[in-house]
Amino acid sequence: MKLEARFGSTYYVRLDTPVTLDEKSALGKLVPEDVSDSLLAGDPITARLTRAPGNDAPIGGLKVVTSGGWFAARHPAPKIFTSSMLKA
Repeated sequence: MKLEARFGSTYYVRLDTPVTLDEKSALGKLVPEDVSDSLLAGDPITARLTRAPGNDAPIGGLKVVTSGGWFAARHPAPKIFTSSMLKA
């Protein structure tokens, strides 16, 4: 059985963007408290992470999670990832 047929479509975007050294440094210093909003795209935020849940390694940025998706902004190669199970 196809996963999309069973669970629905997913959406994913990755942006590799050039940033200054100061911006790169700022990404590495993000902490969960830097995100004061309680919603992301209308969904309640369930986690704000700066360390990987599996091995507690620093991710070099911040990941914000909801039940329907997530985004992460991290360094050293500046990347912004997003993933969602919600329809656009």
